Amino acid sequence: MAVWSAEEKEEYRKNHPATMPELQSRHNYARGDVKAYFDAIFSADHSKYKGMVSIAARDAKNGEMRVIAVIPTEQIGDWAAA
Repeated sequence: MAVWSAEEKEEYRKNHPATMPELQSRHNYARGDVKAYFDAIFSADHSKYKGMVSIAARDAKNGEMRVIAVIPTEQIGDWAAA
């Protein structure tokens, strides 16, 4: 296994900068945008996404996943925005 020296690491980082997205002006979207997002995914023209959506969360005490709610797809936008 090869080990790089500090100079080799620095040279590599200089020649291969990390590709990061540009800072967005709004990275914390409002709840209304979440509703629009889900409404767009589960809209009437996407018939393959009809049915029920299970909402799950991890229990903070023991780490187990548990179902919080089961929502019809046409209501998921309203549920997420509430």
